[in-house]
Amino acid sequence: MADTFTTSLSIRQIETGTRSGTWGTETNTQYELFDNAFSYVANDLASDADATLTISDGTASNARYFYIKFTSSVSLTATRTITLAPDDSKKIWIVENATTGSQSLTFKQGSSGSTVTVSNGNTAIIYADGAGATNGAIENVLSNIQTDSIILEGSTPTLTIGDGGAED
Repeated sequence: MADTFTTSLSIRQIETGTRSGTWGTETNTQYELFDNAFSYVANDLASDADATLTISDGTASNARYFYIKFTSSVSLTATRTITLAPDDSKKIWIVENATTGSQSLTFKQGSSGSTVTVSNGNTAIIYADGAGATNGAIENVLSNIQTDSIILEGSTPTLTIGDGGAED
């Protein structure tokens, strides 16, 4: 039986009896890929065009990082779409739009699923639902957060999440 890969991070699952003589190298590579899933990377948009970031099976790629800071070596002239692939991947990212040109970035997974647009200079926590080529959706994690109350106090606001001081 051939090696398989995990669905969301494409970490190689080495099948018994395969990869003879490469266990040390192969295992270390997979640990590095797992480490990337909790790390930061800057991803430069080298052209004024849409882009696709893909989590490749068993190899390094910017899409597998947890925090991706998008920059651009060119000035963007319009909102650009970033497709996060593959379309069956279920993953959470923190994405920062630090591009030049004051344009937004729209993140998508499938061709008709929901998208999230991040304005220039802003950061969002997003996730892909992995629903496939037509229905794969990107959602904003914080858009539907539920709390008892949020209170901002003082000249330098402090966020307090709780019941707003109500007594039981």
